[in-house]
Amino acid sequence: MTEPTFQGFFHRRFKAKQRRLMEAHKFDVQKYNRLRKVFYPNSDHLTSFHQEEGMVMRSS
Repeated sequence: MTEPTFQGFFHRRFKAKQRRLMEAHKFDVQKYNRLRKVFYPNSDHLTSFHQEEGMVMRSS
């Protein structure tokens, strides 16, 4: 078993805080992704969000 890295820990904490903030402010992820596709059709997928099992997470 490998030891967790600081980067991995930081990434998990960032995702958790991001999810809580998005839920608290009722951020509409689907609307964000639709608008992003309209205004930035050629951008990469790394900055879009997706929903997984009821949790909002950033694509990686």
